[in-house]
Amino acid sequence: MDCPDIERSSDLFQQARALIDLNRLEEAVALLEESNRIFPHFKALELQGECLANLGRKQEAIIPLAAASGLNKGVRATSLLAEVFLTLGEEDKALDAAEEALRRDPNNRKAKGIIASLSLKD
Repeated sequence: MDCPDIERSSDLFQQARALIDLNRLEEAVALLEESNRIFPHFKALELQGECLANLGRKQEAIIPLAAASGLNKGVRATSLLAEVFLTLGEEDKALDAAEEALRRDPNNRKAKGIIASLSLKD
């Protein structure tokens, strides 16, 4: 991959972030998809998944969030993935993702909340 491709991907990512700030999530998703097609990056994937989840497109959010989680050992994508699984009723997957988030950051509030809500159901 040459520099112009990486630069183009980065430009699209920055444009998408600006659209997110304006709450133009559908447009942002399109730019993030294009950015990831050119040069996949965990932050663009994470943002794409978050936008899709916020748009109510939870099922579509899974793949970019899972990819972001696999590409980066940060906790944000993993905890967002756990939240998406929980809202879809995929409790086992939500628990797995929340536990992974806690392995990455034992203080992650979102993951702790998901695990607590799942344990209340038992």
